[in-house]
Amino acid sequence: MAADAGLESEKRLLDNLEPLIASTQERYRNKAFSIVESCDLKTAEEEVNDLLKIVDDAVLRLQKAAEATLTLRRDLGQATDRSLVLRAETFAQNEAEETPHEELVVAAKAHLRQCLCHTEGGKPWPLVATEARDLGVYGTGIKLYFGLSFTLVKFLLFCAIIYAPVVSMNLSGSGLADVVITGEIGFLAKSTIANLVSATKTVNIGCYEFPAGDYGFINGCFDAGMGALLFMLTFYYQKKTVVAAVTEET
Repeated sequence: MAADAGLESEKRLLDNLEPLIASTQERYRNKAFSIVESCDLKTAEEEVNDLLKIVDDAVLRLQKAAEATLTLRRDLGQATDRSLVLRAETFAQNEAEETPHEELVVAAKAHLRQCLCHTEGGKPWPLVATEARDLGVYGTGIKLYFGLSFTLVKFLLFCAIIYAPVVSMNLSGSGLADVVITGEIGFLAKSTIANLVSATKTVNIGCYEFPAGDYGFINGCFDAGMGALLFMLTFYYQKKTVVAAVTEET
């Protein structure tokens, strides 16, 4: 009963928190307006700056309270899951009693939640909204690994966009029309330069005609340029990003 009374007291406190914040905002806003209207500009600026410092301090204290609340939620969830798992283990060790299937399912889900990575609030990391720097709580190496992975994904998407017109142009050719190629390999073959090469060993693009060797050389240079960009990206990441992250950690 005492625990229930404590929970009800905390609930009433939280219910009153939002109106308290709203009334505090309105009070500070009115005070700022009154300062500006009743003082000269220089004095008003100084007093408003002092008022902003008080507000910033209040915001910082609220943020700390919110972080403490998230930590409490995480710890409470972990303690609850651990209790469920221990209860199932106790049943399993007692051969005289058979663990109910429903309790085994509950304990299995609790064990899974214990093994998963969670945010500070104890919730699973969002699949899309999570950024590499958020994972720094697991160590600098984890943050750098996912940071590089995200960077490479963006770079490869950029390359895919750049190469899309080239692949589309290759698919429009008919150089492999007489070659019987089935399955996925056939589609991949038709997306290459070979599908643009005619019987005269030339490549026709619209009203322009190029020797097949020259066109292949241009595409090769284009590929080499993308490879050079990838090398410079990883080199910069190694020399700048990794060093900065390790320096910040130490």
